[in-house]
Amino acid sequence: MKTIITSIMLACSVLLMSQSLECVQGADIEKWEGVEASTITIPLYITNTSGTEVDINVERSVASNIGGSTNYFCWGVNCYDPSTSVSANGQTIESGATDQTFKAYLESASEGVFIATYTFKNANDIFDELEVTITVNITPTGVAELSIDQNRVNVYPNPANELVNLDYSAMTGLVNPNVVVYDIVGNLIYTDRVDPLVKLSRVELSRFEDGYYLISLVDNGKVLDTQRLVVNH
Repeated sequence: MKTIITSIMLACSVLLMSQSLECVQGADIEKWEGVEASTITIPLYITNTSGTEVDINVERSVASNIGGSTNYFCWGVNCYDPSTSVSANGQTIESGATDQTFKAYLESASEGVFIATYTFKNANDIFDELEVTITVNITPTGVAELSIDQNRVNVYPNPANELVNLDYSAMTGLVNPNVVVYDIVGNLIYTDRVDPLVKLSRVELSRFEDGYYLISLVDNGKVLDTQRLVVNH
């Protein structure tokens, strides 16, 4: 039996931006070499950006696994076995506080790609959730490298009354950007091409009914960022 030396490429990308939560990669990724396998620990820090405390549950969805590997996660004081994909207990995060208890674990003795999405859900608001996808690529030799991609659109004010601003100054390399708005059941409500250089767009809301919407920045058919919009006249 031999020790497996691994190279880890981690991409942590936010897919659906929450209204009350933000995620950053936590402390350095930890990796232990064992006799037959490596254990990789990936911490994520979750910040409550809202004005009230929130109770957050976590759900795991694995898109790509490595044969013979084991993956699980810890949230709060609980660590869940590999067969469990939804946290049994929520974690309360005070307004403005950052929770550092989440850790994703991967144990593998083989090469391959592991992809999992962890969705942090507000127990009191079904529309408020944060999706984070972790990709780990294990190869026979090398060093660990980390990249974090959290490109985001800033939507304000939110809730909005007469108009909403879409600030996409964090986005680079835009070619043919469009702002697209869907209602909560998936009907297309609004679409408009925006200037890739101006980096700011405004959407007039007089024809929007009160309620929840999903507003996205799309470039050449690819959704770059989506956020929830609340219209309240």
